[in-house]
Amino acid sequence: MKDTYSLGMAIAIWSVFGLLGIISVLEVYCDVRRWPTISNRIAGWARVNRWLSAAIVAALFILLAHFVLNPLHPTTCNC
Repeated sequence: MKDTYSLGMAIAIWSVFGLLGIISVLEVYCDVRRWPTISNRIAGWARVNRWLSAAIVAALFILLAHFVLNPLHPTTCNC
């Protein structure tokens, strides 16, 4: 039986960095067209919705802490 942990993590990492790449291309496109960039729109939304943006940041921090602080105990296969 093959371990799928490395494949799953590779897919997750490529997905995250692919999404970040798409967002950065959109940022440049909006800036070239003289439209408000995505980061400016998010900053304006966060100023209006302070409690909700703080709750989202707290949820992301909790998820990150869950992945960073939990030790990995991979199962060993006695095949």
